[in-house]
Amino acid sequence: MKLHSHESLRGHIPQETFAATVREAWRLSPRYREALLAHHAHSNDRPSLIKTLSKFILDLKQECGFLSANDGVKILDVGCGNGEVAGRLLAALGFETEDSAAYVGIDRSDAMLAETRTGIHAETGTGIHVTLLRRDYADCNWNDLCGGTFQGFHLVWLIHSGYYLESGHNRFLESLEGITRSDGLIVLMHNPEGNDPYRAAAERLGIPAYAFDYMREIRMPRVEPLIYDALRNDPGTLDEFERRFAGSQGARAFRLMLEFYLPDYPLEELPGRERAEYVDKWRRHIEEEDGRFVNAHQMLVLLPRKHDAALKYGVQSSFERRKR
Repeated sequence: MKLHSHESLRGHIPQETFAATVREAWRLSPRYREALLAHHAHSNDRPSLIKTLSKFILDLKQECGFLSANDGVKILDVGCGNGEVAGRLLAALGFETEDSAAYVGIDRSDAMLAETRTGIHAETGTGIHVTLLRRDYADCNWNDLCGGTFQGFHLVWLIHSGYYLESGHNRFLESLEGITRSDGLIVLMHNPEGNDPYRAAAERLGIPAYAFDYMREIRMPRVEPLIYDALRNDPGTLDEFERRFAGSQGARAFRLMLEFYLPDYPLEELPGRERAEYVDKWRRHIEEEDGRFVNAHQMLVLLPRKHDAALKYGVQSSFERRKR
């Protein structure tokens, strides 16, 4: 299958076009959240990652008893968002009954956290114990998670949230390792580019890492030439654009999708020449590939350096089977 690259479409845009504070504010905005939802509406991303991660975990459970703790399974979700993905994963893993697992979700967005519990319980029912905390995980402050008789988490996951960390990957992984049990795992689900800094940090630290590839496909909405021209030359604000193309079902979705893949600022704030080239590249791609965008995604599995031997054997066996 032919794979496509985000960087081939946006690589000409320097990240420093806008200051880090501006990019950060954009990623926390309702507008970017809307762009994220538009992207998922045209992608098999969530079903693919849920299938990949749940199958891996269930195979480990059968092979070496992973997540079979007598005192209850403890899960940390770093960047939990609105809880939809977490709920679907927990349900796929069989954590739907009271005391079957203790779930802790952290996010830096109050708007997301306001929906997380509802998003999880919509998939699992109300049995699973949910704790939600607002924080910027780049601070690596987990002290309030580690009090009393806490032994650490059995499973820590980051799902499309790790790319928000722009530096300090060594310290971040060491801090996660410090709250992960010896018979536990850290899992990052991103595209390979998003996982690269974590793979490099794991290698520097001597943390065992295994990268499992899977595919994600997006089907683009149909776009009229007039819409491309508007996006290229003068997109205006999102509301103005929506009013102008009120009769087109694909116009708003496509514009938001372009913003999701920037992903550091609204399309109208991108300098004119870079914006025109960005839109032109997407147009050529869509026309040449019949509206399809297929790219590799990756499940990066990390073992604590003081890890359980049986769990490591199970992870290695799964990795070798996937390579065949």
